[in-house]
Amino acid sequence: MIFELQQKIAGENVSLQEVRSDLYLPYEVEGYPFFISWKSSDHSLIAADGSVTTENLEAPVKVSLTAEALYGDSVRTHTWDVVLCPPNRTSGEQFLYDLKKAVKAADEEQQYEEELHLPRTIKGRNVSWQSSKDNSGSVVLLITFLAAGAVFYMKDKDLQDELMKRRREMRSEYVVVVSKYALFLEAGMTVRGAFVKICRDYYDKEHKKEHPLYEEMRYSCNELKAGISESKVYEKFGRRTGVQEYTKLCALLSQNLKKGNTALARRLKEECEDALAENLQWKKRQGEEAGTKLLAPMGMMLIMVLVLIMLPAFSGLGI
Repeated sequence: MIFELQQKIAGENVSLQEVRSDLYLPYEVEGYPFFISWKSSDHSLIAADGSVTTENLEAPVKVSLTAEALYGDSVRTHTWDVVLCPPNRTSGEQFLYDLKKAVKAADEEQQYEEELHLPRTIKGRNVSWQSSKDNSGSVVLLITFLAAGAVFYMKDKDLQDELMKRRREMRSEYVVVVSKYALFLEAGMTVRGAFVKICRDYYDKEHKKEHPLYEEMRYSCNELKAGISESKVYEKFGRRTGVQEYTKLCALLSQNLKKGNTALARRLKEECEDALAENLQWKKRQGEEAGTKLLAPMGMMLIMVLVLIMLPAFSGLGI
């Protein structure tokens, strides 16, 4: 086992006598029932997980690495002498390393002085220093404020757009819901039964897209199953939709729970006729808004056509 470990722990290094990269320190060896723990004589250079730190080395350093193989109550140890070598640096990397080291040394020597005198030569090479103005702090601060404002505005705008889209989808189904409600009540169904059937019919058709209205209705159906009173369920349903038409419908349902379905069915028929007329007006407004939005691109296209027509004419006149 010791021989197999010695072959593995070197990792990508040439050998344990020339280590510049991390070691491989396994906790077990295949085929052996041992648990292995690792100890290093210098954890700043070799950690227990095998990571090696050689950036600050200037000469090879010997570190003892010990493996303890545990099996039951028995313990077997073995120690290797690992030689850590400085990393292979290019001339430029070596100069930067020497420069950082010289600056650090100067900082430590002059830490109690009012001024810091930076080194002028590094191993025979002259070094010149100059101060630079850094305005990045104010720029970063400005960008941060602008980004925060943009994120806040866009997030609020996205939520508002999503809310308006949700209400439009609900409003588009209002005529369908009211007409079905009137039909089911005339057929002798209860207010609660009609509400549940409208919701169930939608999901029985296996619609691929979830509709916010029927999601709210399904939530209300679950509340009815839980034993919450009908009037309270309808009131909460209208409040959750946030659409005036459904608030009015829920008010009709709550007021007529004790008056019988005949009066309610007649009221729903009238509401259906009003909703059809209102829906027609709403569609017209949507068409007018869409036409208004198209004016700007149509105007730009007109200008481009005029330019394409007039440019050759002016060119022919020599203008």
